[in-house]
Amino acid sequence: MPESLWKRTVELAHEGHQGIVRTKSRLREKVWWPKIDKQVEDYVRSCHPCQIVGGSKPKPEPIRSTKLPESPWKDISVDLLEITSESHLLVVVDYYSRWVEAILLRKTDAQHVIKSLEAIFRTHGLPETIRSDNGPPFASRDFEAFLKSLGIIHKKGVPYWPQSNGGVERCNETLLKIVRIARIEVTGTTPAELLMGRKLREKLPRVEVNESRVTETERKQLLKERDARVKLRQKEYADKTRAAQDSNISEGDRVLLKQTRKNKLTSSFEPLPYRVIRREGNAVVIQDSGGDNKMRGIAHMKKYVEPQVVETRETLETPVILHEVEESTAQPTKTRIYAFGSSEPVELKGKFEVLVDSKRCVAAATFYVTKGTQGTASILGCETSTNLRLITMNVNNSRCRKYRKSRIGKLKGHEQKIHINTDVPPVAQTNRRVPFHLHKQLDTWLDDYLQKDIIEPVSDESTDWVSGLVLAPKPRNPNEVRVCGDYRQANTAIKREKHPIPTVDELMESMNGAIKYSKIDLKAPNHQIPLEKSSSQREVFQHAIENAIRGIDGVRKIADDIIVWGSTQQEHNLRLEQLFALLDESGLTVNNDKCLFDQRELWFYGFLLTDSGIKVDPRKVDAIKHAKEPKDTKELRSFLGLGNYCSRFIKNFSTLTSPLRELTVAKTPYAWTPIHTAAFAAIKEAIQKDCIMHFYDPNQKTCLTVDASPTGLGAILSNIDRA
Repeated sequence: MPESLWKRTVELAHEGHQGIVRTKSRLREKVWWPKIDKQVEDYVRSCHPCQIVGGSKPKPEPIRSTKLPESPWKDISVDLLEITSESHLLVVVDYYSRWVEAILLRKTDAQHVIKSLEAIFRTHGLPETIRSDNGPPFASRDFEAFLKSLGIIHKKGVPYWPQSNGGVERCNETLLKIVRIARIEVTGTTPAELLMGRKLREKLPRVEVNESRVTETERKQLLKERDARVKLRQKEYADKTRAAQDSNISEGDRVLLKQTRKNKLTSSFEPLPYRVIRREGNAVVIQDSGGDNKMRGIAHMKKYVEPQVVETRETLETPVILHEVEESTAQPTKTRIYAFGSSEPVELKGKFEVLVDSKRCVAAATFYVTKGTQGTASILGCETSTNLRLITMNVNNSRCRKYRKSRIGKLKGHEQKIHINTDVPPVAQTNRRVPFHLHKQLDTWLDDYLQKDIIEPVSDESTDWVSGLVLAPKPRNPNEVRVCGDYRQANTAIKREKHPIPTVDELMESMNGAIKYSKIDLKAPNHQIPLEKSSSQREVFQHAIENAIRGIDGVRKIADDIIVWGSTQQEHNLRLEQLFALLDESGLTVNNDKCLFDQRELWFYGFLLTDSGIKVDPRKVDAIKHAKEPKDTKELRSFLGLGNYCSRFIKNFSTLTSPLRELTVAKTPYAWTPIHTAAFAAIKEAIQKDCIMHFYDPNQKTCLTVDASPTGLGAILSNIDRA
């Protein structure tokens, strides 16, 4: 076998993503060359799909011993232990003395947990730090505000890794067997003696021993030495029994993170790798391609092996990206690419997809292979450069500049009336407690909204409905809060109005011929609708903005966004000008930072709107592509439901899925056969084809196509020129 064909041959043998043994077996039946086994092993281990779908069983890590706190009740841990479906124990453990406090709870919300902790703190005082997991009561804003008001530092464990809060977790296992006078093997002293600093009187006779020679400082030092000695012995035994080894993951490495919210169709690991920012024992801080950090246990990740590529390197005067690709590995494409200022398309050999690492982040990119190299250089497109954060797009749009307003607008000539069901009795909810340190921010927010005429105080008028305020920290700036209203009780009295939302098919018909798109984001749209006096005491519920912009062709309001499109650049710009003029006349304002202008492609409704038509969401395609064979009817229904979302892009979808749908019929035994395997593979292959649905044009010649088979029947309308 010529050396130039080795890599391509291994790629063909591994085409079905078999394991190392199976790939070697297929190759040995046909070919051989020196070090073929080593090359196969390296290639399979670096295969990206195999890495994210492969086994996720973590390797045991050596135990990391913790230090004993300096004094009792300085560092405590808290957790909830489920006793029955209706009762839980709130377990509090002191890390110094191993003293356990347990309180029975009927409800596990933050308020009940706070009341129980207040009772414990009245007995033992306030600790300096408290450790917990990331459960709902401990991650709530009320719990954070409670600890902050008492000056207690809250340390949360690593998500999905209970070992980070191991002290209380271990106590939960043996809580029903613990007797408070039992000696703790680590310290050699009872928890009560360590916590209270004295020996307790018992029924058994006690022999007085002269302990005056041992000072308190020496006693604490002996206690620390015994604690460290016993922990070391436990660590050595556990590490030897579990054959634990230190992970080779270090700062700067790229890793794959285990999927936490898994269903039957997801892979074992997330598809895009993360970069390790720092490692703190068995806890690792990682960063995704968007620059967001998260902390996870090292058992939830594995080191990422870079896919094997053929590279060429040379010194260049200007920075470019070169990637050598064999012609046989490039996938065919019908895409047309034009050089700047040229009307002739560049001749393409195909395309390939790779993960690009810019040392800032990682992003998946599609590269197109051109024919010939004279006078050309490989470049990154605008979209890929933006995804890699090499450039920042700042649209300099003249229409947006002329319309730039920072205030929140108010719709002119309209007052919204809220229709109330008078049969529902009014509810006056109790006010929620606002933490003391947030009072200033709340007062500032109230003054600001009063000045903007968004809210008004209730002075001499009485109100039957009272809804509490909830202060939530902003995700990107936890030091600032977002003020929200709790209108759950008020919502029960509102008569719902029905406003149909256009379907994808309706949009496809109206967007026929569109080549340019813009998306306009209104600034706090709910606050821009004035209410009638009779409705000002109740929740805002509105659809008036739809009526305000109605009448402009190529403009639709869907949810919180306004979509503008045009079949030419001039038509798109004219409609955009008309929309801005109407918004200005109506008194409405937009959020300039979230608007998108002059887009050739636009994500909407889970589809990609392009100048050629509608494409399927690549994330859905990837989920179907990496789906595992269903093991029961429930998993099969999940797969078929995901496939139905993409069915409009799959030819003969009903025929392909017929064998699988037969297994979902009631009282049909689930028996997976080679026929179902073939149908399962056919669906995965069909969805990977680059399909696009053209916009329907009623002015074109239309063909009605009907067909029937033993497994189904159907009819479609299509344009003859585009069929």
